[in-house]
Order: sequence, then structure tokens, then C-alpha cells
Amino acid sequence: LYYQRQDGALRLLVEAWINDLETKVCDSGLSEDHPDFLDAVCDKIETYLSGIDEQIGRMATVLRAYARLRFEDKTEDAQLLLDWMCGDPNVPAASVTRLAAVKGRLEDADVKFFLRGLLEIIRFRQAGLILIVDELETATRIQSNLAKKTWEVLKDWTNAIADNEFPGLFMIATGTPA
Repeated sequence: LYYQRQDGALRLLVEAWINDLETKVCDSGLSEDHPDFLDAVCDKIETYLSGIDEQIGRMATVLRAYARLRFEDKTEDAQLLLDWMCGDPNVPAASVTRLAAVKGRLEDADVKFFLRGLLEIIRFRQAGLILIVDELETATRIQSNLAKKTWEVLKDWTNAIADNEFPGLFMIATGTPA
């Protein structure tokens, strides 16, 4: 999920989603200049993501912090949080702890939970996400232990999508025959 800094897809998705949540808060009668406006938006973030899984808590925490930083015009700090969500190893852990009270780096186990959260954000406006896995044949040219792990991960993801663990996620796998 790593993206180009500044105008990445994740930022555009999150911005659109938060804008929609802000609109819902305004529609409920709370104006943007009301002192409780930001708290109401953060409550919407929490409510919207809470139905996914307990593990999504870190994502919700980061998105609430992102919304606050964005509201305060601290765009560089807000961008750091999105970079962290994408697994950027260059984001200092201390910065994320300071900005969002979240510790540690994203681990492999976090990917599925964050993807579920991302799908919820996407499905707020769209039908889903297409994941394209290209050049599968390259897995046949790598070390056998790594190739085996690659095929296992692909099988696990395929099964998870088939079992509807990721509603709205569609995968296309391609390769060129040898």
C-alpha cells in the first residue's frame, strides 16, 4: 500500500471520506465553527470503523488524529500519519506516538485489519477496490523457500477474498506463461 508522498491515493480517499463525515455532522445541525464539531467528526470516524474488528482500533486512532491535524492545518504532521499507515519505514515511531498516541510499526498481521478499514472508507463512495497482482511468473524464478511463501500468501489472500472476508475487494492475478 505504499504510495507517492503528497498526492497519494490514500490521502485522496481519506480526505474525501472525512469530508463526507463532516457533511454528515453539519447535516445533523452542528456547524463547522461549533467547538464540538471536530469531536463529532472524530466520533463518526470511531463509530464507522468500530464495526470491523477490535484490531482496527489503531487505524481509527490514527484517522482521528489525522482529522484533528488536518483541522488545525498541520498538513505535514497529518501526512506523516498516512505514511505510517502505508508502512513507510522512514516515519519515526516517536512521531506517530506523539501525534496519535499509537506505538510501534505496522506488522504483517496489521495489513488485513487495515485493509478492512480501507475498504470501509472506499465503500463509503465506491463499490470496492480492485487489487491487481501482476507478473506472477516471477515467483517461479526466486528461491524455492521464498517462492513457497509467496504462493502460500497468494493462496491465503485468494481464499480470504473468496470467503468474503474483504467485502468489496476484487483481485485480478496475471502472469505470462513461461
